[in-house]
Amino acid sequence: MPSVTHEALVELFKNRPTLAVEMLQDALGQPVPAFSEARVASSDLAEVKPSDPEAIGVAFLAAAAGLDEERRAVYGDLVLSSLNAAARRTLEAMMKSGYEFQSEFARSYVAKGRQEGREEGLREGTLKAKAHDVLSVIEARGLEVPTEVRERVLASTDLAELDRWIRRAAVVSDARELLGTSGS
Repeated sequence: MPSVTHEALVELFKNRPTLAVEMLQDALGQPVPAFSEARVASSDLAEVKPSDPEAIGVAFLAAAAGLDEERRAVYGDLVLSSLNAAARRTLEAMMKSGYEFQSEFARSYVAKGRQEGREEGLREGTLKAKAHDVLSVIEARGLEVPTEVRERVLASTDLAELDRWIRRAAVVSDARELLGTSGS
């Protein structure tokens, strides 16, 4: 019966067949002749002993950049559990320290992730600022802001809604009118 490690490796290479060639060339420095097809002659991986486990870790970091979160976690766990203690510590340090990827492929995915993070942060900052603007206008007009109104405004994730509320905050006579409800 195949082990979990065996099955994970089979899945890893099945999902990205070129990884075997990349690992041979980049991580292990082995030349690979031109090919049009690849086959696994044996699924017994017990004999595989990489000469440079640290290079395997670096190759993994580059390959993992293009994977979804779940696969990256599974494959990362597999790679880390397969390394000796020294290589594992080195790879973990690289993962924590902001290792600079060597391949353009990996760098492009890191850059894409950073850009998406910046955009998300900007959007969240804009939402927060607009929500506070709504409340500031109401408070500057000397109106009381009930807890339910404050919570609803601060919880909004709709920029258009917050823009409408900023304009309405300038003219309502009661903060509850902002949300379309009347005060009692």
